[in-house]
Order: sequence, then structure tokens, then C-alpha cells
Amino acid sequence: QTALFLYNYSTRQLHGVYEAIEPGGMNLVPEAWNEPGKAPPRRTGYTLTNNRHQQGEQSAYPAQVRFKVVAQFKPLPEHLFRDIVTYKGTGPSGTRHFEFALRPEQVGSLMQRFIENK
Repeated sequence: QTALFLYNYSTRQLHGVYEAIEPGGMNLVPEAWNEPGKAPPRRTGYTLTNNRHQQGEQSAYPAQVRFKVVAQFKPLPEHLFRDIVTYKGTGPSGTRHFEFALRPEQVGSLMQRFIENK
């Protein structure tokens, strides 16, 4: 089992905890995140379907995975998990990007931080 977290780039908050119910893919739901006012506009482009490129509509967020909610916590602001994740480059003062792959101990620490952040 793999814990999933959703990171919102706009608000810089982490949401969770989720679990994949099947393998991820591209444009599993092309209309996902396309509600007016809630996401970037749809774009026309090339999508990968059955290992072949095909012209057509795609989601603004084409990398997708179907999931189930394991636990619903209050969103965790970045300043509350900055000490848990590994930042790329020189650290939090030099970059705003962190590694998305997490070690098991990081997942445990994040879950604990969610519990503490009532």
C-alpha cells in the first residue's frame, strides 16, 4: 500500500491521506479539473492513448490516478512540513521545490504532522 498526498502549488498546502485504487495514467478523466473558475482552461493537444498519440482534448492536469480517501485532515501548510521533506538544490532558502518521492519515515512523519494539526 502506498500513501498519496495532494500538493496544491497555488496555496502551498499538502492534502491527504489517499491511496491509489489502480495504476496511474494520462488523461484517465479528460474533463477532470476543468470546472470554470476552479482550474486552468482546457487545452487541445496530443494525448497518449493505448501507446499512440492522438489529437484531442485533455485535462489541464493529465497525469492522474484514481484513489480512495484513507483519512481526511485539515490541509497542512508548507511551513508545517518543511522540516520533513527534502528540498532540491540548496534547501528551503534556495528553492521552493521538494522531492515528491518520500521515504517511509517521511510518510510516517507527515501522517503524524497531519494528526497533530487539528
